[in-house]
Amino acid sequence: MGQILMDQWDYFNWYYLEKQLKSPSFQLFSGKSNFGFWNGSDRIIGISMDHIQSHPWTRVMDTLKHEMAHQFVDEVLLSRNNTPHDTAFHYACSRLKVPAHAGESWYLDPTEASNQEKNPVIQKISKLLSLAQSPNENEAQLAMKKARELLMKHQVDEHSLHPENRTYKILEIGSAKKRFDRWEKKLISILQEFFFVKILWQSGLIKDIQSMGHIPVAHGQPENLSMAAYVHDYFQSLLPQLWKDFKSRNNLTSDKPRKEFYFGVLCGFAEKLREQNAHLAQFKALVWKGDKHLEAFFKQLHPHTSNRSSGRPIVVGEAFDQGKATGKKVILNRPIDNRPAQSGRYLNP
Repeated sequence: MGQILMDQWDYFNWYYLEKQLKSPSFQLFSGKSNFGFWNGSDRIIGISMDHIQSHPWTRVMDTLKHEMAHQFVDEVLLSRNNTPHDTAFHYACSRLKVPAHAGESWYLDPTEASNQEKNPVIQKISKLLSLAQSPNENEAQLAMKKARELLMKHQVDEHSLHPENRTYKILEIGSAKKRFDRWEKKLISILQEFFFVKILWQSGLIKDIQSMGHIPVAHGQPENLSMAAYVHDYFQSLLPQLWKDFKSRNNLTSDKPRKEFYFGVLCGFAEKLREQNAHLAQFKALVWKGDKHLEAFFKQLHPHTSNRSSGRPIVVGEAFDQGKATGKKVILNRPIDNRPAQSGRYLNP
C-alpha cells in the first residue's frame, strides 16, 4: 500500500504541481478520528488504514492531496510559521484541486445522497417509476416516459432559472477493476449521455487484492449522481436476469454470447432514450443543451483532460440483435432509494 500511495503522490506532484515537491516518506496508521497527517519535521505523510478500507478511493485521494497541500506550504511556499489553514494553504489546495477545510471533499457522502430522496422532483420521479411496475405494458411505458419528461424538465428549468443554486459533487460508479468489458463501458456511456453527469475513468484501488485498476467517476449535481448510480445498479442486476430468460427461451447451453447480448440490450435501451429525447424536443420543446457549470466544475478538477475515442469497429451477431430488441422494452421501474437494485423488469416480447 505504501508504494501505491507513493505512485499516486508522484502523479499528483506531476499533474498539479509541476514536480515542485520532493518525495516524502509514507506511514500507514490505525485510526478513525484522523484520516491523515503531514509531519514537516520528519517529512512524513500519514494515511489511515481505516480510511483506506472504509471509504471510496477518490475520497482517500482527497486526503492525500490535502496533506500534500501542507507539504507544499512548508517546502515550496516556505510558510512554516503560519497557521495550518491560512491563505497560503488555501492557495496550495487550489493548486491541488481539493477543498481547503479538513474533512471536506468533493465526494458525495452517504448523508447527501440520502437527502436526495427528500427532493420533491425526485419523489415525483420515484412515484412514476413505481407506476412502471404495472402489468399493463402501455401504462408501464407511459409511466417511464412521464418520468423521463419530468427529469428533463427539471434539468432545463434548473439550468435556465436557478443556475446559482447548483452544487456539484463526484461519485464512484461501481467498483474498480483491471479490465472493463465493452458492455460495461456502454453502460457508463449511457449514464453520461442521458442522465446529466460527466464521467472520467480514473485510477482506483481494487481493495480485495490491494492493487490498482480503473473506475468510472461521475461528476454532477447530487440528485443526478444518485440517479446515475441507481441506473447503473439496476442494469447490473437486470442484465443477468434477461440473459437467463433469453438462454432458456432459445435452449442455449453456452454462456459465450452473454456479453454480446448484454451489449445489445444496452444499445437498444440507449436507442429508446434517444427516441424519447427527440419526442420531448419536438412535442414538448424540452431540449437539453448541456450544463456549462458542470463543464467548468469538471475542468476545474481535471484541467489537463481531453476527450478521446477508440474508434474500434464493432462486430455483432444474433445475440446482439436479440439483446437490442430486448433493450428497447426495458423499463426503469423501481423508486430511487440509493440501494442496489435487487430485481428488474422488462416487457416480454
